[in-house]
Amino acid sequence: MFSPFEGVFNLILMKLGLISQFRDWLGEPSTALYTVIGVAIWHDLGINMVFFLAGLQSIPKYLYDAAKIDGAGSWQQLLHVTLPMLKPIALIIVMLSVIGSFKVFDIVNVMTNGGPYYASEVVTDYMFKYGFAGRGLGASVVAQQGYAATIGMGLFVVIAIFTFIQLKMGRIGR
Repeated sequence: MFSPFEGVFNLILMKLGLISQFRDWLGEPSTALYTVIGVAIWHDLGINMVFFLAGLQSIPKYLYDAAKIDGAGSWQQLLHVTLPMLKPIALIIVMLSVIGSFKVFDIVNVMTNGGPYYASEVVTDYMFKYGFAGRGLGASVVAQQGYAATIGMGLFVVIAIFTFIQLKMGRIGR
């Protein structure tokens, strides 16, 4: 898909006139991370849509009927009924997405393995390389599992802080 010579992504962008020559999306440090981010967003888009659809279906019909009786148009119903009722679902989606973005490993490892020149390396990839792949200073082949465990605990603390902040933000206005 992202092949620099015959990838579908390059062909589509060429047909649309957005690029003039093929690019190596995963091989250039300036585009590798953005390409991985795009794939990660696409990966989670389906389940997030299902969550929003479930949230939309859980909004009681009588709220729209009451808003219509009060003279609310479509935009006012969206702003004053739909969006406030979707706030809890949106909070859950944001919380899961933020936590998932910190834990992303598989997509980065499969697509770029943290390269080129560590441009797409994320915390979990860094932790894996130190803990299991023996990436140390001076090209040591000895795994540094204590260092990797410390990185994992730091990641846990950061995720816990983000979760706490998002839960507090979700309570504002209740």
